[in-house]
Amino acid sequence: MLAATFLLSLALFMQPQQSESTKNDTLYSSPQFTVYGDRVDQDGFTARAVSPNHVESDYKSPAQTNYSSTIIFKFSLNRGDNEAKPGIDHRVTVKPEGGSFTTPVITFAEKDPDSFEDESAPETLPTNTEVRIRADLSPVLEAFEEQGYYETYDGDRIAEEQFKGLYIAGASAPLSWDFDNLEHELTDSDGDGIYTITLTFNPFDPKSEKEQSWKLKNDITGYPDLESNHPLIDALYNMSLDETVMLIEDDSTFRTGAKWPGVWTRDISYSVLLAMRIWSRRFPKSV
Repeated sequence: MLAATFLLSLALFMQPQQSESTKNDTLYSSPQFTVYGDRVDQDGFTARAVSPNHVESDYKSPAQTNYSSTIIFKFSLNRGDNEAKPGIDHRVTVKPEGGSFTTPVITFAEKDPDSFEDESAPETLPTNTEVRIRADLSPVLEAFEEQGYYETYDGDRIAEEQFKGLYIAGASAPLSWDFDNLEHELTDSDGDGIYTITLTFNPFDPKSEKEQSWKLKNDITGYPDLESNHPLIDALYNMSLDETVMLIEDDSTFRTGAKWPGVWTRDISYSVLLAMRIWSRRFPKSV
């Protein structure tokens, strides 16, 4: 919704709207991208308004070509951010052979040796590289055995009977820093205290690039209509309304995201400010 609002305001107000405008009129141009009456061109890619209710794009993300070979992550007890202080993370350079890689054994809550990062390795990681991550949980398990609990870096105590699992969070997809919704759990199949998990880093599905389109899904007939001489503006307006309906919760508040239920004042305020920008350009301060 933010992108649609931004482009809509950009197309509407960077140049005056004229009745004789056509699909090929240049509404805005910069070294980075150009907005036309029916499309946006950027770096050889095009997003085009096929109709007021349909937008297609041939964009291909460059994310797979610049995915760092150094993965950054933390372990987590019971889905809590409790292994180390903020900013202190594990960093391991992945050097795959045959499409896979196994990390050194990484001790929970201990600083990694410098050897875990390798400056001689390629800077980027091939797509769909399988990485087996190994964590030594002995500091936690020994604390359970000796005193019945483990005390985290910030003084929180986790009793042995409270331990529900070891998870992993991180900055490298498919990992995330959303500790409340961590999905990837490490397991210890042989009981030796070494927990492991195998994940696919730099994940890429070629089929995903074939679905670069938007079509109106929700009923927006209860909102004001917009018809202009620019198909792109009409489509972005309808897209914004479509996403607005999609984001409304059952209690009439706006959803923050698919995995973030509830209201976040910061996020919705930013959206409102972007929307208000349209009116600040349309009406002078004296009005």
